[in-house]
Amino acid sequence: MKDTDFNLAKNIKGTQTSKEKEAEIIIDEYDEEDDYEEQQSSSSYNQPNMKDQMTKFAFVIIGGIVIIVLLIIIVLSIMNRSYTYEEIEQIMVNAAESYFKKNPESLPTGTSSIEIDCGTLSAAGEMKPLEEYVPEGAICTGSVNVQHSNGTYLYTPKLNCGESYMTQELYRVVESNNKNTSNGYGLYNKAGNKVFRGEVVNNYVQLDFRVWRIVKITSTGEMVLITDEYPSYGLPWDDRYNNSVDYASGINTYSTSRIRESINEFLKYPEDTEEAELFLSDKDKARIVPFNLCTGKRSKNEQGSDNASECREVVRQQMVGLLTVSEYMSASTDTNCKTSVSAACQNYNYLVNGEEWWTATPVKENTYEAYSIDTDGEIKTKTVNNYSNLRPVIHLNSRTLYKSGDGSKENPYIVK
Repeated sequence: MKDTDFNLAKNIKGTQTSKEKEAEIIIDEYDEEDDYEEQQSSSSYNQPNMKDQMTKFAFVIIGGIVIIVLLIIIVLSIMNRSYTYEEIEQIMVNAAESYFKKNPESLPTGTSSIEIDCGTLSAAGEMKPLEEYVPEGAICTGSVNVQHSNGTYLYTPKLNCGESYMTQELYRVVESNNKNTSNGYGLYNKAGNKVFRGEVVNNYVQLDFRVWRIVKITSTGEMVLITDEYPSYGLPWDDRYNNSVDYASGINTYSTSRIRESINEFLKYPEDTEEAELFLSDKDKARIVPFNLCTGKRSKNEQGSDNASECREVVRQQMVGLLTVSEYMSASTDTNCKTSVSAACQNYNYLVNGEEWWTATPVKENTYEAYSIDTDGEIKTKTVNNYSNLRPVIHLNSRTLYKSGDGSKENPYIVK
C-alpha cells in the first residue's frame, strides 16, 4: 500500500474514533441527565413524608415542654397556695371527721362534747401542721369541737389568729351588732337574758329551710329562735274529753297535750320529705340543743312578763317547743302591755305576723283554755279544742358559727 493510502485510512479511522467518542459523551450526558431527573423525582416524592415527620416531631417536643411547664406551675401553685380562713376551718373539720371515722370509740355520747386540737390531727396524719395553711407571719391556734345531738355529730372549728382572724360564734356577733338599750327598739337585759324588743329589730336568721327570729340570747349563749312565718295547718291545742265540763273541750295540761305530740313530730321527718322542707334539715337538727320548756298556767289578770308563773312547771329536755305568753309580752315596748289580756301587747311587737298561733301557756282559771295570738297580734284565750297554727321554737347551740349578714330582713344572719 502506498503511504498516501495508508495515511488516508488512518485519518478516516481517527476521524471515526473521534465521532464515536463524541457520541459516547453525548450518550453519557443523556444518561447523567436521566439519573439526575430520577434522583430529583425520587427526592421530590420522599420530601413531603420527611416534612410531616419533622412537623410531628416538633409538635411532640413542644407539647412535652408545655406539659412540663404546666406541671411545674401546678406544683408551685400547690406549694405556695394561700388558703382563706374559711377554707382552713373546713380543712380542720374534714380532718376531725376523718379522725373520728377511724376512731369512733372516741366520739362523745349523749349530749356531751369533746375538743380535739390541730396538733393531734396533724400528728395523726389527718392534716398538715396548721402553720402550713395560714398566711405567712400569722400565728394561729386551732381546734374542733365535736358534739352529739339528735343522733348526729356537730363539728365546730375554732381558729384563733389574733388580730388577723378569729372564728366567731353567732350569738357574739348579734350581741356586738345590737348594743344593750333601755328604751326604744333593740336588745334589752332581762333576768340574765338578752331579749329583743320592738317592732323593727334586726334579728332575722336564715337556717337551711326557714327564716327565724331571735327572741332572746340566754346567759349561756344559746339563741332562742321562733319561725318568722310558718305555713302550718291549724291544730287543736288538745281535743281530749274533759270531765270537768263533761265534753271533749280538751284539757289544758301541756305535758299530756296533743299539741306537744304534734310539735315533736317535726323532728321525726327525714329532710327529704315535704314536711321537713318546712322545718329543719339534718344539719339544722345537729345545731339545736334541748331545753326546759316553761308550761305553767297563768292568770288572765296577772301582771309581769318575766315567766314567773309559766316556769313553775317545766317539761324537760325538749328539742322543739312553743313561746310562752310572757315571752310574747316581752317583745312589745308598749308600757301598757301589763297583763296577758292587754290589747296593747300587739303594739311595737315584731312577733306580730298576721297569723293566728298557739302559745305554750294554759289559762289558770280553768282546765280547758290556753292563750293564742290572733291575726292582729292581740292575745286571746281560746278553748283548747279550737284550731290555731303552730309556730315552733328552738334553742340554737351557742357554738353555732357566724358566716355573714347583719340580721335585717333583706340580709339575715347566715350560719356556717
